[in-house]
Amino acid sequence: MAEVRQELDQYGGLKSIAGTKTGFFHVEQIDGRHWLVTPDGHAFVAVALSHPFTGETRYVCQDHFGGDYERYVRDSFDKLVDLGFNCSLSEHTSPERNLNGFVQPGPIVEVFERHRFPYSVGIHLLKHPLELLDGETYPDIFAESYLNEWTETIRETCVAHRDNPLVLGYYYGYGGLNDEVGLVNTLLQMPESSPGRQTLLGHFVTKYGDDLARYNTVYGTAARSEQDIRGAKAPRFPNQVNQRHMSSGPRSLKPDLVEDFEALVAMIAVHLYRLGHTEIRKWDRNHLIFGAYLKTHSLDARTWKAVAPYVDAIAPQHIQDTPDIDEFIRVSGVPAIVSDELFGIVYPDKIRFAPVVSHGWRGRIYTQNLKTVMSNPGMLGVSYCNCLYDQVDPTSRLAVGEQGVFDRSGMERSEVSGPIRAANREAYAMARDCGTGSAYRGNADQLVELWQRAAAGVSKDPERQWKPTQEMR
Repeated sequence: MAEVRQELDQYGGLKSIAGTKTGFFHVEQIDGRHWLVTPDGHAFVAVALSHPFTGETRYVCQDHFGGDYERYVRDSFDKLVDLGFNCSLSEHTSPERNLNGFVQPGPIVEVFERHRFPYSVGIHLLKHPLELLDGETYPDIFAESYLNEWTETIRETCVAHRDNPLVLGYYYGYGGLNDEVGLVNTLLQMPESSPGRQTLLGHFVTKYGDDLARYNTVYGTAARSEQDIRGAKAPRFPNQVNQRHMSSGPRSLKPDLVEDFEALVAMIAVHLYRLGHTEIRKWDRNHLIFGAYLKTHSLDARTWKAVAPYVDAIAPQHIQDTPDIDEFIRVSGVPAIVSDELFGIVYPDKIRFAPVVSHGWRGRIYTQNLKTVMSNPGMLGVSYCNCLYDQVDPTSRLAVGEQGVFDRSGMERSEVSGPIRAANREAYAMARDCGTGSAYRGNADQLVELWQRAAAGVSKDPERQWKPTQEMR
């Protein structure tokens, strides 16, 4: 955003749009649009790259910087700023992107602080599914031991950051509730006395206590009393229920099963969000709370409304045809950070995740994506699920395709970087001109169409799926 640098305050806020000067980042509605407002009292829109520093870029540090970690950090930060990104919404790194422990926070945070680069702080109440070790399961989040474990961690985190004006706020990590089926089933299959199991089974008792035949029909059980529901083998939900909100989702699931699953997910989400809010606010009343950065299909609009009292902004991922983040904003009554949004990963005739046929398409998707976000007056900004460099470590589960702005040799992909720079330069202009947001739906439809066209030429043959190899290093 170099072209408007002279109009920005020390935190990157637009001086021509004034809000309240509080000394900390906060949210304000100014002339019909929700803005993040800098500590100096100026409008700010967040434009972030979710994963600029990852454990999988250890090869970049070694190959291009001779193992000099601090030089690697400084150079990566310079690239990040040159591309026009103005903050980090994911701390110094995301844990699931640093499974080998390569990324160390000290030098990164030092660079952020020195250059007045706003960043969020992670309080990771639940691991991302990719962080779970072999044999590890989710904890009983309703147990007193879980609360006790996090009480001290949250206190220490908040005390360390509560007076820092450069901190945007707290987030609970990427993932967490993305694997709703895995989390719900884990809690239901815990020992009979487990608080999590008993809490969730309470839903079935309340709903089916007077109609056990209906319960037995839905779950294929033979319960004859409330005790049978609490003591017998608990229901287990199929993986397909994770796609229940998507337009291409399953149609064969029983309505009661889907309704029950939604209720259990809501119970879990509200519990976690309330816990985080209560503990954070004991020690820090200054900074924003964003909660978990979740897939759009993780929570429905009613659940976003239920957790809204415990966050300053909701943070769903992925603008798509359905479900629609705009609906979540309207129903919840709070603005949104669009978290970990995609703009494509190239696979040369291969398929795995978010595939597009060329880097030129990635650039076009990025441009339309940012335009779409900025045209919605309820969206405070966006963090993009991509990396500075390709992730090709063959030992990593996240080494997928060509997702970098730079390739593994350090060469810049101008067909991606050019559109990113151009779009980011216009972010404030697009946000200022959003009007009533009437253009959002049309922009979102165009974005979905672009994705469909960009993915149309990718091979659907699983035998041709992209895989990293040692030779790619």
